[in-house]
Formats: sequence, C-alpha cells, structure tokens
Amino acid sequence: MSVPCLAHGLDGKLRTRPHFHGGGRHDTDPGPDAPGLVPVRSAVWNDLVFVDLSGEAPEFEQHWKPFSKRTQAYDFSVLRHASSLRFEIQANWKLVYENFFDPYHVPAVHPKLEAFTAITERPATSVEGPWFFATVQIPELEEGRGLGMPHYPGLDAYTAHTEWYFHLFPTTCIQIWPDQMAVFQLHAEAPDRTIEYIHLYFVGEGAEDPALAQQRQDVYDMWTELNTEDFRIVENMQRARSSPGFDGGAFSPFWDPATRHFADLVAEAMS
Repeated sequence: MSVPCLAHGLDGKLRTRPHFHGGGRHDTDPGPDAPGLVPVRSAVWNDLVFVDLSGEAPEFEQHWKPFSKRTQAYDFSVLRHASSLRFEIQANWKLVYENFFDPYHVPAVHPKLEAFTAITERPATSVEGPWFFATVQIPELEEGRGLGMPHYPGLDAYTAHTEWYFHLFPTTCIQIWPDQMAVFQLHAEAPDRTIEYIHLYFVGEGAEDPALAQQRQDVYDMWTELNTEDFRIVENMQRARSSPGFDGGAFSPFWDPATRHFADLVAEAMS
C-alpha cells in the first residue's frame, strides 16, 4: 500500500501548502526556498532496510563488508520469508543482546544445543567494528537444524555443515544455517522489558510448500525452545542488577572480549 503525500513531490520539494493562508486559501507556489523533505541515505539488503539519519555513516558496502566477505558461498536471493516469532522478555535489551553472542552459557542452559555442538568445539565471538561473529561446524544435521529442508544451492560439503552467526550493533542478529536464515530484532520497550522478533527465511519452496510444513514447524519449535531457555537467566540477570550486592560481575578472558567490546560501543553511542 502506498500513501501519497499531498504537499511534497517525489524529489522531496514542497509543492503546495493546503489552507496555509486560511481555510480554502492554498499556497500553490511555495517557491524554491520553501522547506522540503531532508534527504536521508538508505540501503536495502534482502528485507532489511538501513537508514543513515546522521549522514555520517560509511558507505553501505563498507559497513556490510564484515558480513559479505564471509558469506560469499550463500545465494541469499533464493530466500523467502516464512514466518516471524515474537517473544516478550522482562529484561533490558542489552542483556538480551549480550546473550546472543555469548557461547559460555550454552552447557548450563541449552542441553540440546550443547549436545549438537559442544562447548569444546565453539570459538569465542570475534569482533570487527560494529559486527560480532563466529562460525561452528555442524557434526550431524538434525530436525530444525538443517535436516529435511532445501539447502542453499551450490554449497560444498564443508559449508553444508556450517553455522554462522552475526550480530550487528546495536540490536540485530543474523544466523545462517544450511537451510535457513534467522534475523533477530530487538525492540526496547522499557528499561526492563524487551520485545524480540525472529524472522525466519527458507530456501525457495521451503518457505511455503505444504509438504514441508512439519519441517518448518520443527524450525519454529527449535528457536522457541532455545529462546525460552535463555529467558530465565536473562531475567535473573535483570533482577540481580537491582541488588546492592551486584558488583559488575567477572569477565572470562577467553569468552568475554566481545562483551567488553559491546559495552564500549554502547558507551560510545551514548556519548
């Protein structure tokens, strides 16, 4: 659906001001110096729209390069949106986001994920500017994790058993599996409440073929279970922030450099 603008042209210039001089008295020639719309840089990648309100962001290709140079094996043009999941979490968005890229909690919180890829096989999250990323090898595909759904075309044997996760500061996460892409978005509703969306994309007919309905449901169930397991610890962390005994916590020198980098990005954005 499109909504026409009654006052501005497609070039953003002000072309008319209805009733500007009183009821029925229109300004039909505001002139070249009349205030028009301010141009804003934007870019689109698949269904993601990027807007540079400051005018100071780097060119999009440069901004996107930490992602694009690591995902050249994937043909994202074949993806189709299938469904979106919504979760409400009683915690600050920053705690939720930190949880996304923290592998350290997996053995204690995600038994199925730990059995799928053990902590001994997981690297710490790397960082590059506003990006956080890591990749792991998938030993065996499972229901909800690459099994039974169409895969990206042309993947070699190694990439067909690879998981990537990327996090783009401040609130976006992109996870890539051989058969899907999951885009996470956080909406900060209050200091202690966050809405999380997971937008799920599959390859071609995988997004809507009735014969693959159960396989899609397996994916939805996997993400729902995984996220629900996280809510308890994240919400406990939120409550702990109110304790007079909270001292800021302790950081692992191996696992937490990404968490410290995230804190630096937040502090820089606030300043």
